[in-house]
Amino acid sequence: MKYCQSRPPNLYREQSHTRFSKANCLYFGSIFLILISFAFFLRDTTPVIFVKPTISDMLLDQADSVDSTKLNDVYWRVSIRHINDMLTQVCEHESYMVLTNKNIKPDNTRMKENYIYFCNPISNIQSMINARIVLSKSANNQVRCKETYGTKTKTVIRHYPFSLKYIDASSFANQQTKIIRTGKEACTILHALDVVNSVWD
Repeated sequence: MKYCQSRPPNLYREQSHTRFSKANCLYFGSIFLILISFAFFLRDTTPVIFVKPTISDMLLDQADSVDSTKLNDVYWRVSIRHINDMLTQVCEHESYMVLTNKNIKPDNTRMKENYIYFCNPISNIQSMINARIVLSKSANNQVRCKETYGTKTKTVIRHYPFSLKYIDASSFANQQTKIIRTGKEACTILHALDVVNSVWD
């Protein structure tokens, strides 16, 4: 950094008007090092393993809702963003449409939080936490969904429209609501919720 190098004295200018003093260079250098260290410590180095779906996943417990303590924990948020990045890579190499907490094993323990990741975003949602639906009285549309989990495939009748309530797993903003009005979106979302709740079987 040439601005921090000492300059030869100028006989025609007062010394107090130098562009950067050594003290300034030390101050800004220290701030820079602190920021780099902070970014390093906020990386999630926990090993995350992708677990392929098998029908035995339905024997696992229903996913837990994430409380405000976790949602406000900066380290937990970093770990979720790390999981998002890992699943992005999985989706690039595999032919999945949706993945859930049942497919994630951070630090050799199956993830228990209510978490859903869409390989192709649905209604601008890539990943979400604490997803649930509220069926309206007008949910009189039906769609036959051909659904697969692991090696099992079946046809399920799904109803829509409905309100999807969730927390975005990237921004962690307050609970959001979207109205799901298409059969295709209803199939994917309701299938994912059944998996998260261990009732798809």
